[in-house]
This record gives sequence, C-alpha cells and structure tokens, in this order.
Amino acid sequence: MTPIAYATRGAPVLVCSPQHTGVDAGRFRPVGNDADLPSNQREEVARSACFEFDVPGETWILGCPGVLLRLTSHSPWGQVIARVCDVAADGSSTLVTRGALNLSARYGPDRAVSWKPGSTEDVVFDMTALGYAFPSGHRIRLSLSCAYWSWIWPQPGSAAGFVLDPAGSSLELPVRARESDPRITFEEPERSEPLGVTSPATLDEPRPERLVVRDVARGEWRLEADPHQDATRVYPDGLECTEDAPDTYTIDESDPLSARTRSTRSIRPHRPEPPWDARDETRSELGCDAREFITANELICKDGNEVVFHRTRERRIPRTADWSPGGGMGNPEEHGADR
Repeated sequence: MTPIAYATRGAPVLVCSPQHTGVDAGRFRPVGNDADLPSNQREEVARSACFEFDVPGETWILGCPGVLLRLTSHSPWGQVIARVCDVAADGSSTLVTRGALNLSARYGPDRAVSWKPGSTEDVVFDMTALGYAFPSGHRIRLSLSCAYWSWIWPQPGSAAGFVLDPAGSSLELPVRARESDPRITFEEPERSEPLGVTSPATLDEPRPERLVVRDVARGEWRLEADPHQDATRVYPDGLECTEDAPDTYTIDESDPLSARTRSTRSIRPHRPEPPWDARDETRSELGCDAREFITANELICKDGNEVVFHRTRERRIPRTADWSPGGGMGNPEEHGADR
C-alpha cells in the first residue's frame, strides 16, 4: 500500500452540525436487512463540512484511511466525526468508511484530557479499515461533523462545534496498485443443510425496518428501528418462538443533552403440545444530563399470563470521559451544557 495524502484547502470553517447528523448512518450492527446499510449521503452533506478530490483513474483503497485535523474549540468537550464517500457523476453519495474521535481522548483512550477553550491543536485518528475501488470520473468526498447520532453519544457543550483550519488538515488514503497481486478465486463455501425452520405468513402489514420521523414544530428527530418486526419462527419439533425488538433514538436538533434511547425486547417460546408458554419482556432507557448518564431498566418474566418475576432498576453513572472535576475546566453547565 502507498499512503497518499489529500490536502484540504480553503479558509477556516466553523463545523457546527445539527445534533441529528447521522440519521442516515445505517444500523450500528447490520444483520442483512434491507434498511441496515447507509442510505444516500446527500442530506448528510448539508450537515457537515465537506472537501472533494478528483479521481483521475480507478483508485483502489485497502487499509485504514486517516485524517490530520487542525481544530480550534471553545468548549472543553466535543467529538469530531470523519466520513469518506464516493460521489458519482449524478451527485449520489455512497458512504465508504468513517471514524470518530472523542476530543477528550486525543492523547489516547486511557485518559480524559479536557480541551483548553480557545486553543488550537492537531488531532490524528484512523477510520474503519476497508477495501474499495473508486471508479474513474467519480470524486472522493471527506465530510466532517461534530455530531453523529445515534452512533456517537453527544457530549455536553458539543453543540458549539469547532473551527477547522484546512491549511493544517489532510486526508490520507492507503492506495493499492492494481497490478501488485494476482487475482484471488474463491471456491463455493461449504454449509450445512437448513434446519427446517419456517416463518408463517400473516395478514398484518409489515412495519418499517427503519423509520426517521421529524417533528418540525419541536425540532425533534426520532429514529425507529425494528430488525425483527414481530417475527415468528416454527421449529421442526413444534416449538414456536416470537420475537420483537424495536429501538427508538430521539434527539433535539440543537440540544446534545436531549439524547434519549429506548429499547424493548420481547421473546415468547411456546408449544401447543405439551402446552407451555413463556415470555420475557425487557425495557431499557438511557438519557443524560451534563454530569451523568441516566439509565432505567425493567425485566418481566411470565409463565402464560402469570408474572413470575418483575424487577426494575435505575442508575446514574458519572460521565467521567466527558469532564474532569479536578481538571481545572470548571462546571459543564458553565460551557453551554445546561440547555
């Protein structure tokens, strides 16, 4: 691989992304469903600072791209997200790779060091490893944002963003020469016989796998994801298993402390003969304020319609990676984190 640096150009630019940036990121852990992968990134461009580079000929990338960014931040806390996209001639944008850095962890993940407000530093981080070929005539786009919901939990004060100096910043891509290795041919993979599990058809209208809802009046964005869609599986021995697993991610487009998630799980294994029916139901919620993460969990176990176990638990967890009480940076509320 040959590292090729692409220098960004232009005047310093304020990167102040709305908090819902990232709604087109796709599923964090894809399982092969139609809505798992990132959609066209055109709308994310409007929420980010972008730089484009020509692709004179087909360019093969293999390895971990990286960025060097010169940033000025007026908040002790924040994050920067970098994404590389393949831009076609018609303007459609395909997400190729991405990476993120908690600015408090810029010296390593083993310690949290608050940013000195108003200071300028160079930060370096890698993006996810990939193998990809940019077609001739396409463009490489580097997009930078200070939010990426719901992949990255926003930090207090991060809505202020940061100032990027393109003169001290660059994108580095690991370019592979096409002729360096012979073509590899893979044989047909071996696999076991199917287990004979079936999913009976129903008359119910299928729910969307991934739905983005915008409340224009409140400025709120809600992402609803449901990979299982209340699916039922019937096994050869007569066992039936029904599972439901919807997730909801909510955030106000201007308030990082409004981030909320809710995950519910329901699994019901049951058999007609000999008759038995069990059900486990869980609810997990996560929110935050400037100092703590706030969690609430509930577990219900049923035998038929009888509740045999029920427990709830709430916890408050200090946001130790976001701010340091002894770090000399003061109170999070003093830096715009109380909105």
